[in-house]
Amino acid sequence: MARRNSFDQASAGFRAHLPDLSSPRFTTAAKQNIYEYVQDMQDNRAPPWLYDLTKVWEKLLEEPYKGITNDGKVREGLFEARDEGADVGGAVKKAEELLASLESEQKEKVSYSINAREWRAWSNPEFLLRPFGLRLEEVSESTAQSILAVVEASLSPEGYQKALSAMRVNHFLGEVCKLPNILNKYSYNFLLFGTPSTSASSPWGWLLYGHHLDISCFFKGNQVIMSPSFTGAEPNIIDEGEWKGTKILHKEGSLGWKLMQSLSHEQQQKAQIFKKMRDEGMKQVYGNSNNDETKRDELITDTWGPDDQRHRCGAFRDNRIVPYEGVLVSSLDFSQQDLVLSICEEFLLYHPSKARQLKLEQIKQHFEETYFCWIGGFGEDDAFYFRIQSPVILVEFDHHSGVFLTNKEPAKYHTHTIVRTPNAGDYGQAIREGNERLDFIIALRLSPVNHPPQPSSDRYINMPSTTNDKIDSSSVSDLHPSSISSPASMMSEEVDSSPGSEESEPAQTMALIPYAAAQSTSNVAYLEPESPTLLTSGNVYNVDVPPWIASANPIHQHQATNKFPSSMPPTLGLSPAQQAATTGPQPTYAPLPVITPIHNHNQQTFGLASFLHTNLVTAFDSQ
Repeated sequence: MARRNSFDQASAGFRAHLPDLSSPRFTTAAKQNIYEYVQDMQDNRAPPWLYDLTKVWEKLLEEPYKGITNDGKVREGLFEARDEGADVGGAVKKAEELLASLESEQKEKVSYSINAREWRAWSNPEFLLRPFGLRLEEVSESTAQSILAVVEASLSPEGYQKALSAMRVNHFLGEVCKLPNILNKYSYNFLLFGTPSTSASSPWGWLLYGHHLDISCFFKGNQVIMSPSFTGAEPNIIDEGEWKGTKILHKEGSLGWKLMQSLSHEQQQKAQIFKKMRDEGMKQVYGNSNNDETKRDELITDTWGPDDQRHRCGAFRDNRIVPYEGVLVSSLDFSQQDLVLSICEEFLLYHPSKARQLKLEQIKQHFEETYFCWIGGFGEDDAFYFRIQSPVILVEFDHHSGVFLTNKEPAKYHTHTIVRTPNAGDYGQAIREGNERLDFIIALRLSPVNHPPQPSSDRYINMPSTTNDKIDSSSVSDLHPSSISSPASMMSEEVDSSPGSEESEPAQTMALIPYAAAQSTSNVAYLEPESPTLLTSGNVYNVDVPPWIASANPIHQHQATNKFPSSMPPTLGLSPAQQAATTGPQPTYAPLPVITPIHNHNQQTFGLASFLHTNLVTAFDSQ
């Protein structure tokens, strides 16, 4: 009990580090709304490290989802669809009530396909970089409460109270800093994925994200996956006002410190991977000065940064390689192992009770390859970081320096915590099937690029009547990377001998490929062109067309930015090698960036012919 009081006293110390509200940073922000606030940061690149970080995040978001691993290799067979006894019916009911209460424009805005890339677009800073879904502060109070009712019905009672505490602390910070337009209890965006259902054959879920609170919830029948999740607080205590007495993330820290204190000296030395919170041995790309823009990509692998500080698995780090470090949990005694489970239970508090217990059992089964590591001191007053990591769980706890408060050194009153499920467990990817999977996209490959257009555009959109290595498009729902065939005909030039053709011309081919294969000409499975194929607009469509078409009639794109630029350069989004190829002799294939239909981008479907005509034929007709 003495430790708990000490922790509370340290948290209350935030009052000694209140910011100067007369400084330009705060006087300017006080006049801005959330969109002006982020635009100001982007226009002025201030602070420079944050601007550079947002560019790195954009790059990371474009990577195909793989999952966090300890060695770069995803382990299969760790997760399976199962009965977890979650009361999904209650969540479905609240989600249906929410949808029924929305206006058509709101309903379209909040709804996304189950495999939409927006699952991965969350971030925890107060800067709203990707304004997807509905923002709670921009809807009516009744709609905001309906959204929270979905969250409450999905989480455990204690988990929901934890989420509310994070939102209330954020509101309290806004009051302390006099920035209610930037920091308040409704500074969060909400998205619905798929169609709410109790059936395992129709998975669905939601995402709530904003400052210091990000929860991803995926339902497959009565099974629930709630990772990644991020919970933070600055400060982590409310000492006045409506919610006075609110505390958050104290127990997680107290239990972690208790575990470290219980270790022998030898075990502590093994667990402590760095003695200082900002240690010279850490990879630090950016300091507080001398920011070097050429080192931007190195932010992807740093082990200390001004944003996540010691965290490895924050926003957009979905594919991070995090080697095991520290002391092996199986080498600890039973009481210490129980502490490990108690820590994990606090981190999994959002999960319904039965689902949480099943996950704890799974964690226990992997103690032989579970590691506990520590950064910083472990005295009574020390700030610290710790991580528990295994093939099936990764949790991080970190004391941070001030962002709105002025403490330059990490302190107990600013805390970040993260929950990840390694090996493709995040977002429920490991139990998704077929086109439920993230980054499962349809690609239309038009070839060749060196052949000039003819007067009849039909010739450029007709599919060949026969190709090699085809698969029936009726099996599209069962297609995933493991079933992709390698087409020998992809690089071959097939002859269009249709009546009326004045010369033999290479025909066009269409392919369905996972995002990971979209960067190459291998691993492509052909669709039967005669089959009634539909393109789901929640997916991403990768279209390869000649640079001379792109230059003459740029294709519109929507790519996780909520913006539809009217034009784009032919090399936008290409790898350096691809960019170089487009400026030299024209290759046989010159891929363009991924694109999606501009209209009805959520759950609507489009006929193949309609999509081709709307988005591609115009480009050919313009020649």
